[in-house]
Amino acid sequence: MADATNYRPRKALATNSTNANLQTVATPTATKPTTAGFHALESVSNSTPSHIWVLPYGANAANETFLMRIWGWNYDPTAGLWVPNLLALLTCTLGNIAAASLGTDNFVCDTLVLTSGSSTEVVVTSPANDTPAHATVNMLGATHVEFDFGLNSSSESNNALWRPFSQ
Repeated sequence: MADATNYRPRKALATNSTNANLQTVATPTATKPTTAGFHALESVSNSTPSHIWVLPYGANAANETFLMRIWGWNYDPTAGLWVPNLLALLTCTLGNIAAASLGTDNFVCDTLVLTSGSSTEVVVTSPANDTPAHATVNMLGATHVEFDFGLNSSSESNNALWRPFSQ
C-alpha cells in the first residue's frame, strides 16, 4: 500500500512568488536545478507518480491574473544532463474565493487557460464562477517538477498547492 503522506497537497513555493515575469526558459544543464519551485516526485512502492494535481492561488483581488509554468525534469546519466520538458503554461485568474489559510489576502483561482501544452496531457477544470479551478498534469515520465510564476502585471504574488498521484 502506498504511503499516503507522499500524496498530501503542499505549496509549490514556501512563500508566494513576487517575480514580475516568468524566469528564464529552462534548458538542459549538468547541474541539478536548485530553484525554490523544484521538487522531486517521491517514489512510492517503486513507482514515480504519473500525474500532479495543481490548485493555483495568489494575492491581491478577484479577477487579477498571473502566469504559471510547470516543467518536468529528468536526469540523463549517459549525457550527464538534467533535461527539462515544458508541460504547461497556464494563465490563472483569481476568483472571489478567499484563502486566508494560505496567507493574508490570498484568493484561489477560478479560471485557468492552458496557453502552452497539450490539452490531452493537461486537463484544466475552469468553472469561472468563483468555484476553485485546478489542473491535472501528466508528468510524462518526469522524476522532478518545477513551478515558475510571473505576475503578468496584475496580481501581487502567487503560488500553488500541488499533489502527486498515479492513475
